[in-house]
Amino acid sequence: MEEKFIKIINKNECTGCRACEQVCPVNAITMKEDIAHLKELHI
Repeated sequence: MEEKFIKIINKNECTGCRACEQVCPVNAITMKEDIAHLKELHI
C-alpha cells in the first residue's frame, strides 16, 4: 500500500494555531501544550 501523507512536524516552527490538526484527513495530529504531535497509529 502506497503512503500518501507526509509525517513532518517542525516543533520549532509550530505556532499552536491547530490548522494542521483540523485538516489532517486521518486525524493523526494532536496538540500537547500548544505544540503539534503525531499520534501513534496502529495499522
